[in-house]
Amino acid sequence: MTGFWTCAISELGFVRISLSSAYGATWDDVQESLKKLHARHGHQFLADDVKGTDAPETDSKDTTDAHLVALAKRHGLKLATLDTPLAAKPWAAGVAENPLRHSLKSS
Repeated sequence: MTGFWTCAISELGFVRISLSSAYGATWDDVQESLKKLHARHGHQFLADDVKGTDAPETDSKDTTDAHLVALAKRHGLKLATLDTPLAAKPWAAGVAENPLRHSLKSS
């Protein structure tokens, strides 16, 4: 499968971080960035069809990650993450991957 997908949770995470004081983007900046992302070749938007009962059992800090893993798994996708501990969790095995890990090994 080629291309890349976003969903409401991943896009809202981008919005939240971008609007934070650490990055200081404006609402218009964020919306323009999302529009550009949506226009990129290969982008597809994945509607979220995972119920709360479909995610694996986790503690409170992993609920969103577990939901994203379940969503990716349901659709035969990989979850790209820079969160190395997430990719190592048993319930994320084979789904959550750090895309930079492969490029760093080949460098």
